[in-house]
Amino acid sequence: MKRFRLFLIFTTLVFFLCANADVKINEIVPKGPEWIELFNTSASSVSLDGWWIRDDDQDSLNLNGRTLAGNGYDTVYIGLAYILDNSGDLIFLIDATGDTVDQVGFGMQGGAPVAPFTPLFSIARIADGLDSDDDAADFNLDGTPTPEASNDPAGVSLGSSLIINEIRPYPAANGDSVELYNPTGTVYYLQNWLLSDGDYVDPIVTDVNISPSGFLVLVEGVDWIGLVEFSSTDVCYLFRDDSVRIDQLGWAGEYNDFSFQRYPDGIGPNDGYDWVSSGGGVTLFDWPPTWGGQNSGIDEGDIPIGYELIVPSIITGRFSIQYALPERTNLIISLFDRLGRRMSVLVNRTHGPGYYEASLDLLGIPSGIYFITLSSPSFSSTQKITLLK
Repeated sequence: MKRFRLFLIFTTLVFFLCANADVKINEIVPKGPEWIELFNTSASSVSLDGWWIRDDDQDSLNLNGRTLAGNGYDTVYIGLAYILDNSGDLIFLIDATGDTVDQVGFGMQGGAPVAPFTPLFSIARIADGLDSDDDAADFNLDGTPTPEASNDPAGVSLGSSLIINEIRPYPAANGDSVELYNPTGTVYYLQNWLLSDGDYVDPIVTDVNISPSGFLVLVEGVDWIGLVEFSSTDVCYLFRDDSVRIDQLGWAGEYNDFSFQRYPDGIGPNDGYDWVSSGGGVTLFDWPPTWGGQNSGIDEGDIPIGYELIVPSIITGRFSIQYALPERTNLIISLFDRLGRRMSVLVNRTHGPGYYEASLDLLGIPSGIYFITLSSPSFSSTQKITLLK
């Protein structure tokens, strides 16, 4: 089994968002004839002269000559230029002063789901202009794209019910397998629920259910029959039968030797899009399969030899951190501002050795530079973060 050492994840690309930006990237079609719809959340018109749209590969679209009416839409048709990456992309809306007014990450580049082409889907804010600084919560797939009209996708309720607990993509033989776990007290019937790999969306065709605290293994070619097939770098999305997205798990950045498993069963993050954001090495592991039962591959050799901490370096709203402890200890995790004032305590309790997650909603805290501190009687660490609003 792998042993882990303390490591910090830094994001190298930093864009500061305008505090009062009125124009939002509202809807995206990244496959086929591409387009991006903008929406003006204010009642006043906005000239887009000098503005442009850019992705993280530096492909750009000049918006000169466009004016966006108050509470209006403007759809930028890219066509078959294929600027947007089909597996995922970061899109930035930049104004005439060079400020980033809005940004959206989808697929393997961010929390918003990537949209299939057949049939054509868009990636749409669940309400026009909605922006909680959480792409995974703000966007969902829309099977009926609405350029120049109000968005109407189903909602998002990540982590609310069933969890993608284990997955084996690209096995040596037979089809892919996806294990679901039910952490609730409700029985769920799965027929017509949906799985997606970002290229296609397929319904679960078998009449199956999952009991409270139960496990259910879905097999390609049996429980879903279609074109959904997970690859070595992918994201698995789970939707209810009303198309509400309830969980997602990505693994880009980690080669699969066995199966990817959450540990403990049912733990998050539920908005991940690659190995790190999905809790890789802290709450997500590559272990020998445990289909239909508890993910219990951990033993004393798996407990970290040192403290681990994964903290995003750029925060845009509610965020999660993952950490691991090699011994039983009292742990305090706090948020400080640049002046050394404690803004919040995320964790203050005794832990046994193992892997954990904590989250904090920063919607009431202004943009700026902050510090996350982890301290125990035998260890301390500080990580700088940038909060963008």
